[in-house]
Amino acid sequence: HRYGPVIANFIGLEVVTGSGDRLWCSAQKHSEVYEAVLGGQGRCAVIISATLAVRPIKAQVRTYYLVYEDLSAWLNDQIQLCDRSDYLEGFCAASSQGLQKTPQGRRPLVQWLWGLHISIEFDPEHPPQQDQILAGLQYHKLLHIEDDITTDYAARYDLRFQSMQTSGAWQQLHPWFDCLLPLETAADIIPKILDRLPPCFGDGHRVLLVADRPTPRFLMKPQSAFLFAILPTGIPTSLKAQALTALENIHDWVIQAGGKRYLSGWLGSISPDFWPQHFENHWQDWQQIKQSLDPNHILCSKLFP
Repeated sequence: HRYGPVIANFIGLEVVTGSGDRLWCSAQKHSEVYEAVLGGQGRCAVIISATLAVRPIKAQVRTYYLVYEDLSAWLNDQIQLCDRSDYLEGFCAASSQGLQKTPQGRRPLVQWLWGLHISIEFDPEHPPQQDQILAGLQYHKLLHIEDDITTDYAARYDLRFQSMQTSGAWQQLHPWFDCLLPLETAADIIPKILDRLPPCFGDGHRVLLVADRPTPRFLMKPQSAFLFAILPTGIPTSLKAQALTALENIHDWVIQAGGKRYLSGWLGSISPDFWPQHFENHWQDWQQIKQSLDPNHILCSKLFP
């Protein structure tokens, strides 16, 4: 929400193109190659090393755990917090209230709540001022406040992975789904997705604001966007077909709502017209650069039938 996607923060890349050239590229040097590699779906060159922009960190992180009952307030507050927070994480939390009758049979009756973690880096002599951080926000309840050493905060998900290994979820299927949703349609499409998502996906789905700042031209995204991510801890093999069918339907809704798929989580087939639609008015440029950097089509992909 502050610096944009990782690929908007590369200083330079060492790559090998499809034609076998090894070179260092950046926004100033071999800029066409630099742009083609960032968001180019791996079809133009292979990255063999990269230099990322970094910044100093402060010693500690304070996190405010908020819960919301109103989806729009939750989304709007993330926008309000852009300049006040160092880290923002939104979570979809399901409260199951039994089973309800539907035309498709009984389904879980779920009351969705919306969690938000607001984290601020600070040095001990200058702690965050809570009144300033939370001013004007429309949350339902402040659940918890905690301080962490910044390096420990960066490793806060290690316990999640350890728990998955201990419980056996690590060995199950993990059909993750990531997409970028326009700000103006997110409040409409997110409830529709959650309503149709099978219970086997659990909850904890992430909704994260993406900074509205310049990005590589082949990273296709709505100008202002939320990242929506479905990240199940584990799905049994017996439910594989149900899970994949649900994600195919969700993919269609996202595209119809003006969203873009985040392709590292791609599963399933691709229609012949998908890539022209994905790249929009950059499609011809991408094809020409692909041809110049990989004339013999060495760099192939199942995503490009």
